[in-house]
Amino acid sequence: MDYWILLPIKTDDNLARLFNAYANNLRTLEALAQPVQTMREYFGYYQAELVADDPEVELPAHYKRFLSTREYNYALRVLNNSLHDFHRNVRELQWELRAFQTEFQSDLAAYATKNDYSLYTALEQFFDNPTNRDGERIGASNGDDFGFFTSLVTHATDFSLTKILRARGVEPQTALVNEYGKLRPLTLGDSMEAELNQDLANGRIAGAFGGVWDLGVQLANAYRQMNPKDPASYHTLLKGAEQLLSVQFS
Repeated sequence: MDYWILLPIKTDDNLARLFNAYANNLRTLEALAQPVQTMREYFGYYQAELVADDPEVELPAHYKRFLSTREYNYALRVLNNSLHDFHRNVRELQWELRAFQTEFQSDLAAYATKNDYSLYTALEQFFDNPTNRDGERIGASNGDDFGFFTSLVTHATDFSLTKILRARGVEPQTALVNEYGKLRPLTLGDSMEAELNQDLANGRIAGAFGGVWDLGVQLANAYRQMNPKDPASYHTLLKGAEQLLSVQFS
C-alpha cells in the first residue's frame, strides 16, 4: 500500500525546505486519509452514494468514514500538486530572468530575436491568468486559501503520539541522550519544553508559508501591471522570485 500523498520537493532552496516542513506536519492527516477498502467495498460504497441524498436512507457509519477519507485524500493531493507546481514555477521564473540578465545582458530586443517571442510573453506561463487555469501558477492562490491545512500545522503537536497517550491516561516512556552518550528518562518538564519549542517552530513555518503565497499574489500583480518594454521591471520580478526561494522560517 502506498502511504505517501505529500511528496518531498527534492531541491536545495529554502522554499523547498519550507514546503517540506509544512507537509511533514500533516503526516497524521495523511495517515488518516489512506483508503483501506477492497475494490468490492469501494464499488459498494459507490453504489451507496447514489442514494446518499435520500433523506430516508440512514447511511452506515463506515460509509460516512469512507466519504471523509476520500475528501481528505483528494484535498491532500490538491495540496501536494499546489506545492510542487508553485515551487517549479518560481524556480523556472528565476532561471528565465537570470538568463535574460546573463545571456542577453538585459537586452529585450536580443531576447525576442533569438526566441521569436518577447520575454513578457515567455513569462506568462508562470503566472495565473484567466485563459490557463491548469495547475498552481504564481498568484492563483493566497495564504488564506490554505487556512485549513495551516491550522493543522500550527497545532500539529496536539496530534502527537505523546499527547494522545496522555489523554488516555498513559504516560509514554521516552528518553534523551545525555552529555555522556547515555539514555536518561524524559521527564514531563522535558516533554513540555520540547512541545513548546515545536509549537514555536510550527508557528514560524505557518507564518512563513502564508507569507510566501501572499508574496506570490503580489508578484503576479507586478507582472500584470508592469511595462513590458522596461528592462528594470524584469529585474524587479527576479528579486521577487529570489525572495520567495530564499524565504526564512527558522
